[in-house]
Amino acid sequence: MTDVPSAVSPSCSPPPARLGALIRELQSLPPLPEQAQVLLAELVDPELDVNRVLELIERSPPIAARLLGIARSAFFAGPIPARDLSDAVIRVLGLRLVRDLSISLLLSAPFERDRCPAFDPGRYWRRAMLTATLAEALAAKVSGDREETLAGVYLAGLLHNLGLLVLVHLTPEVMDEVFTTAAADPEHGVAELTRQRLGLDHCLAGAALARAWQLPPGLAVTMARHGEPDYGGGYWRLVQLVGFAERFGTLAERNPETTGDLDLAPPAALGIEADEWRRTASRWCARIGHLCEMADAFS
Repeated sequence: MTDVPSAVSPSCSPPPARLGALIRELQSLPPLPEQAQVLLAELVDPELDVNRVLELIERSPPIAARLLGIARSAFFAGPIPARDLSDAVIRVLGLRLVRDLSISLLLSAPFERDRCPAFDPGRYWRRAMLTATLAEALAAKVSGDREETLAGVYLAGLLHNLGLLVLVHLTPEVMDEVFTTAAADPEHGVAELTRQRLGLDHCLAGAALARAWQLPPGLAVTMARHGEPDYGGGYWRLVQLVGFAERFGTLAERNPETTGDLDLAPPAALGIEADEWRRTASRWCARIGHLCEMADAFS
């Protein structure tokens, strides 16, 4: 798979004894469950219509319940709340958003999280939702091949950190220590601490998962490379958009009252004009509270 790494990053510290076993586990991740594969194959069909989407979602009550919760969240608040799943899909959320949210829930479902008490699903999905919405808002401002960039940018934002769930599933005790330490000392991020403890990070875990599940190449590369600000390989616009959106979203979530003062701009290679960035950032920052509420309904 293009530009998806398969080895330990050279930036990692000397690998611990467990690293070899962990790499073997990553290389032998089981395929996506058959029922989920069938559902995923239909959801990614560009010819899929809204009636078929409803049929598919109704087969999975957990996904249906979460989508209805999102449609009724403050972010989508309107004079008439969503009455039922059909109303939520057709009138409130729309086909594209429903498809992306459903795929995200489907791909994240197989992983066990209960054995890692410090893992916060709400925070995971808040970070995913903030990244996805900002990346999508900026995609329309990118110079050059917007069609490639816009295709799948929201889904890539939602799933860019899926490798984190892989590590929580495979090494719950270590990741519990990582999250606990990161919460006590935010200066040391989860990725840095994970590399110190495991010798690899969630990006490499995401690359292994993408290979095992044969995920679409743009999504796979984004999962693997979004932590590299200067990445210039295949799907570089998509990767740089999602990576920047995650970095800015992380700072904005921590310090929502100072987002206007954050000295962080999109990579110059994306060609986003400074005025466009300021306007987009201002509109997006005003929605952070509601976006987090939507993410909480998602989790």
